[in-house]
Order: sequence, then C-alpha cells, then structure tokens
Amino acid sequence: MRGSSAAPRKGRPATRDALLTALDLLFSALVVCPCVVAYWRSVWTLMDLYVAPARPVLSAALSCGLGLVGHVLFIGAQRALADRFTPGGGRLRFYAVSRLYTVCYAFVCVNGWRGPWDLLTVQTQRDAGSLMVTSAVGLVALVAMRALRNVASPPCVIV
Repeated sequence: MRGSSAAPRKGRPATRDALLTALDLLFSALVVCPCVVAYWRSVWTLMDLYVAPARPVLSAALSCGLGLVGHVLFIGAQRALADRFTPGGGRLRFYAVSRLYTVCYAFVCVNGWRGPWDLLTVQTQRDAGSLMVTSAVGLVALVAMRALRNVASPPCVIV
C-alpha cells in the first residue's frame, strides 16, 4: 500500500515503530472511532426524523433504494472520476472532489445499512424464533459467498 507504515522499514529503530504503532492506535481509538460513530448516528437519526417518519416501512424502503442505487452509481462512476480528477491535474480540485465523493459515499453507505436494518426491525418480532431464522439466513448467505471468515475481522481481530 503506497504511503502505508504497516510494514517496518529497513534502518528504522524498533522503538520508533512501536511509538508510531502506539500513536496510530491512540489516534484511531480516540479520534477516528468517535467521529465515525458520531457520523453514522447523526445520519441515521436525521433519516429517521426527515424521511417518512410516520411510515417506518416506507422510510426503510427509501433508505434501501438510496443505498442500492447509490452504490451502483458510485461504482459505475469510480473509474471515470479517477481518470478525470488526479492530483497532477490540480491538487485543489482533486482534494475537493475526492472529499465530496467521500462524504456522499458515506451517506449512501449509512443508508445501505439503515434500510435493511430497519426493514428487518419492522418485519420481525422480538423472540427466539425470529432471532434463529434471521441468524441462520445470514449464516447461510455468508457460507454461500465464502465470506464467513470475514466475520472475525478488524476491528474485532487484528492479525
């Protein structure tokens, strides 16, 4: 990964690597994590307040649609945007477009999770049967996609 300090470099003292790792851990835990949680919670709550608050199924369906369509549009536009906006073609324009892309994509990601989550909340009861069926369907889907190993991934497990 370009610019990554994940692998120790030759000639760098081990104490410096340990210090950088500790600072990275502290920055991630004390700054990045609370900011991400605040963003997700804010967008989720704003969508609850402003998108069909009296009709939870419609609100969840709209979030599902926004998440699905938004992801498809962003994936489709990614190559064209990467070709058109480069740091060599004007740094200010590149940074403005890349930050705007990130904010819009983050909004789409939150809605991509909010929609199915709220639909599941509305459509299921709070009993053991619903829990078992929902968990089994999710487990079967993960096994079918060969993605079960990703369940134990960062931030839960750091290898």
